[in-house]
Order: sequence, then structure tokens, then C-alpha cells
Amino acid sequence: MQPCPEHVQEFLFESKRGAEVGLRLFLLKCNECGGVRFKLFESNLRTIKGQCGECGSMFVIYDLAKYPAAMKLKAEESFTEMPCTKVQDASVFVAYEYGDFDDDHEFDCNDITWFEMFIEVDGMIQKVFSDETA
Repeated sequence: MQPCPEHVQEFLFESKRGAEVGLRLFLLKCNECGGVRFKLFESNLRTIKGQCGECGSMFVIYDLAKYPAAMKLKAEESFTEMPCTKVQDASVFVAYEYGDFDDDHEFDCNDITWFEMFIEVDGMIQKVFSDETA
């Protein structure tokens, strides 16, 4: 398994589709039923959740509170469905970027600096979300 934050390791699987966008991509897969089609929801605080189109299970895909270099505002969090999956559930791919660290520092899989999310539409990978955490 290539590096990705701890909170997503149980439902992300490395994908060969990354060559299309020049990144190492992970495919979101429901750990309850194995489904790979999701609705996406974004909060007013930039948190992203995916809801399985098969069983309805909900997963936190991106949350600034989970990453040590990030700061999340303190406010009431509310979610709305992202327009990119309102018509139909989609296969979801994510990429995490890590910054450089000094030789005396130990790698931390939660210390991401950038997050990008893609969906598959008509066989093509399209970016639907990008956020810098640091």
C-alpha cells in the first residue's frame, strides 16, 4: 500500500488510472459491500464524504481535522451533495501529496500537503476537488 492517511487506508486501493492525470491515484471502495460507485458530499468546512451507491455507507474521504499540518475552522458543519455526482453515482479516485522532510524527521502518512479528488465520467478521469492542507 502506498502512503495515504490512516483514516482512509481501509477503503482506498491503488489504481492504475493515475497515469491519465500524472498522479498516484487510489480508488474508493466500500469496505461494507465492495461497491465502487459513490455520491459525494462537501461541507462548508471543506470536508468530503462519500456515500456508497450500493449500501448507503458513508465514509470521510478528506477532513482537515485529520492532518497535523492543517487547521480546520471551528463552526457548525453542514454537507451538501456535490454537483458532480447528483446525476449518477461515480467511481471516485483520490491523490495525496506529501511535502519534503528533513532526514532527521520520520515520515507521517497523515501529514499531507495537498489533496485532489477525481471521478470517472464516460471513461475519462475528471478532477472535481483540490485543496492545499498546509
